[in-house]
Amino acid sequence: MSQSQEKVITLAAPLSLGPLNYSSIMLREPTVDELDRSTQTAGSSYAVNAALISMVSSIPLTLIRKLGKTNYEEAVAYLKGFDWTPPKDEPRSAQKTIVLKLPITLNGDSKTYDSLVLREPNVEELDESAQVEGTAYACNAELISRVAGVPNAVVRKMGKANYEEATAFLSGFTWAPPPSGETSGSDAPTSPTSTDGAQTPSAA
Repeated sequence: MSQSQEKVITLAAPLSLGPLNYSSIMLREPTVDELDRSTQTAGSSYAVNAALISMVSSIPLTLIRKLGKTNYEEAVAYLKGFDWTPPKDEPRSAQKTIVLKLPITLNGDSKTYDSLVLREPNVEELDESAQVEGTAYACNAELISRVAGVPNAVVRKMGKANYEEATAFLSGFTWAPPPSGETSGSDAPTSPTSTDGAQTPSAA
């Protein structure tokens, strides 16, 4: 069953603050920016998740922290449902096009981004993105931005699933040592052989 793009959770107990009154909350897929900012929240995983629910639903955090446990867990389960699952037996490729679930247009920009083209990152891109201060989301967003050649702001507006798909591709370029007894690249120099296959003395 595919994840719905929006979910309305009817609250067991309404949330009220002054003139504000909520009997339900509406959720959608979180963006990279929201995931990054919520992860910076001090406290336990409850505090982090509450911050994310607040950002996605546009309901004040003070009220979200008054959510009952059942409604809270329903909201967390929905947001977690946007985790990206790699296709089975997907072949490794040198390039990957990430088709965005929702096209992105930045304020004041006429260009619309509907996909990102990724390739193997180089050392300079890895180094510069690793120096970004903040969470892993911030570092990965910078790497995706540099490799794809798009503004960082575009990446931060990406949904969670597209972000995880892009991150999985970029992290897949990992070198593995050859099996024991084998060497990578060209073989080690050996002594020359004669035409009949017998080994001849090496030149001094």
